[in-house]
Amino acid sequence: MKSSSPKKLVLTNTFHQIVGKIVGSLTAGLVSVLIGRLFGPSGYGDFTKIATFVSFFFLFADFGLNAVYLQKRNTKITWQVLLATRILLISICMTSALFILFLLPSSENSGYTLFVKLGIILFLPSIISQSLVTTANAVFQETLSYIYATVANIAGSLATLAVLVLVYFHIFPVSVYMGITGVLVGSIVTALVSIFYISRRRYSLKPEFNWNVIGVLTRGSVPLALTLLVNLVYFRIDSIILTLTRSTEEVGLYGLAYKIFELPLVFPTFFMNAVYPFLLTTIKGEKKENKYFMRLIIRASGVLLFIAIPSSIALWILAPLIVFVRSDFSGSIMTLRILSLSLPFFFLSSSTMWGLISLRLNKELLFTYTTGLFINLVLNLALIPSYGIIAAAISTGVTEGVVLALSIFFLWKNSRRSEKLIPQNERKQNLSLLKCQPIMIHE
Repeated sequence: MKSSSPKKLVLTNTFHQIVGKIVGSLTAGLVSVLIGRLFGPSGYGDFTKIATFVSFFFLFADFGLNAVYLQKRNTKITWQVLLATRILLISICMTSALFILFLLPSSENSGYTLFVKLGIILFLPSIISQSLVTTANAVFQETLSYIYATVANIAGSLATLAVLVLVYFHIFPVSVYMGITGVLVGSIVTALVSIFYISRRRYSLKPEFNWNVIGVLTRGSVPLALTLLVNLVYFRIDSIILTLTRSTEEVGLYGLAYKIFELPLVFPTFFMNAVYPFLLTTIKGEKKENKYFMRLIIRASGVLLFIAIPSSIALWILAPLIVFVRSDFSGSIMTLRILSLSLPFFFLSSSTMWGLISLRLNKELLFTYTTGLFINLVLNLALIPSYGIIAAAISTGVTEGVVLALSIFFLWKNSRRSEKLIPQNERKQNLSLLKCQPIMIHE
């Protein structure tokens, strides 16, 4: 039986993801630069509106199913059932997106113009490809084989870049629609490569529509899905309010600053994806020991903070370089600097969020992000109409600070409750066993 130390597996899989994400992030950065240079803040603003609208449905199609699948996987809750559930969600998302798009008011110069609406329709198939990628990632996470996800992400990133380079050199028509098409092509390529590797690992690609099991899976996912949806709304509500109350140019200035701010945020996401299976081992069976769980959370948070602080400083110092994209993006500099100050909050909240998910503290998780949404909504509605993108950046940092504080409080509260439930002598015995017996992962 093959075994590896948790530390080695976490580091290896995190490395694989980082390699892929470096390529993906560089591609995303180059795509942003190319679109910004070609179309300026207004064109980038339209691009941001299109991508933001469709991204809401990415998360609904996600529905938190992967986390529940990993927690409850057995002979009935198989990957084929997960695939079938995702197909149903894709159908709901595509229909809902078109219905909502039809109801949105149109405007000639701002908001959701006819040009933006047609771009959204063009980009809607990415819901399908992105959902398939998410479904395949459940297998890669379960088997700690992120190298396959890395290869798929690199292939998709290079496909997107190829299309945008052809647009930049006027080989393809110079249009924001071609920018959206490039991102769509990359998403489709990533999905195809991911599914190819799934089939190579002998997973059946035939969805299993077992309605009883699908019901179990979706019911278990509802609390997490609501939390993730609330999280996304509060994460993107600033762009929506900017779209409805400010000029398209200002949406573009904020969109580019935010895109650059998002680049370092890929590290905590993939790092915690690799840590998550080990968090689960500490709350199952003989390995149940709350202190070990909290120690793992603290160590993960330490690593994330070690990366976050220099990243925040680097963003602040390098922010003026944004004018090299195009001189009229100078209005993005201060926005990016304000956003950079909140980077440690985002890194640490990734650790605490997955801690709450591992403990299945779904009510606490939902309360945390609902509170964040309420605060962010109030701040944005009160400040953005008057102060624009500066207010949006400040609101983002304040909100994430509140989310981090609440999630730490709930983890601490659960830790105290668990200590009271375990007799003192049993806690000492379990802790001594954990000190002398390493945790092993078997394949």
